Amino acid sequence: MIHNLTLITGNKNKLNEFNKILKKTNIVLTNIDIDLPEIQAIDVETVVKQKLLHGYSLINKPIIVEDTGMYITSPPMNGFPGALIKYYYDKLTNHGICAKNGGDDACVETVIGYYDGENTHIFKGTNLGIISKEPKIGDHGFGWDAIFVPNGYDKSFAQIEPDIKNEMSMRKQALDKLINHFAALT
Repeated sequence: MIHNLTLITGNKNKLNEFNKILKKTNIVLTNIDIDLPEIQAIDVETVVKQKLLHGYSLINKPIIVEDTGMYITSPPMNGFPGALIKYYYDKLTNHGICAKNGGDDACVETVIGYYDGENTHIFKGTNLGIISKEPKIGDHGFGWDAIFVPNGYDKSFAQIEPDIKNEMSMRKQALDKLINHFAALT
């Protein structure tokens, strides 16, 4: 059975990753580019739940939304910025984050939410790693990918080939859970 899902995102890089990961599944993805407001919260799941409610109210049909956060776990950050990574990144840039947090442990988490008007389902994926001491610029990735080095690798997400990243990333883990959820419905 084919499942048609509507992803609300204006981020073309996320959309491309979704499409590459979902390519060999029975999920057909439609994209609607709506800039949903984000509440100011550190917890990614809290942000996703609010985006689901708002997005559904705009288009009145089942949707999925995604948000990814970076929790810098070393003191004194203690999990900051989480879902606020976009603002932290915009303020400091990759170079500034490396200068401030280079060598710190981090956990990146993707949360994908599905809402059909009655039921909410949350799917999470995580990668552990470190913030590089300097940006590790590569030919791939976007945003802060150049400063996150996942455990077991000496390269940043920006340096890892997309096919390899798409097999191990937090987004892939969360999407696998979504895929399994819809497979169980058939």
